[in-house]
Amino acid sequence: MSASIVPYTLKILNSHVEVTFHPRIAEGSWADVEKLGDEVTSEIEQRNLPICIIDLSPLNYMGSSLVAVIVRIWKEVKSNDGRMVVVVSHPIVKETLTLAGLDKIWSLYGDMDSACQAIGVPSPSAKLKSSTSGRRKVLVGVVVLAVVILGISFFLFNQQR
Repeated sequence: MSASIVPYTLKILNSHVEVTFHPRIAEGSWADVEKLGDEVTSEIEQRNLPICIIDLSPLNYMGSSLVAVIVRIWKEVKSNDGRMVVVVSHPIVKETLTLAGLDKIWSLYGDMDSACQAIGVPSPSAKLKSSTSGRRKVLVGVVVLAVVILGISFFLFNQQR
């Protein structure tokens, strides 16, 4: 695999670890995929009661080496009394997990929001909504302040007549 190809994204957050696999992971060798597993399991080992979200939603294919790495990650999470959920949206990827019987072991969700809610961590869209909501509150506050200032100015102007 070329060094310029980033086949996955690892987000290390306070509440959980999130691994998103990108389609180019299929081009990687077993050694590349194993190295990825080392990085993720190393992070999980450092946590008490780790929470891990595996995001397979960008994939439309999933090979056996990737299945093996996810099983390895799950075993590490389980050995530390943690929890793991899997986001899967493509029917072929979901079928791969189902044929392997992993849908009976892991909780599968169709989108990140559902997975985050199920495992009890903030979802990316919740952060966006709260950020937007905060901006709206500030805007409303500024408008109310402007109306009050205009009202007072109007009142004072009328008093001077």
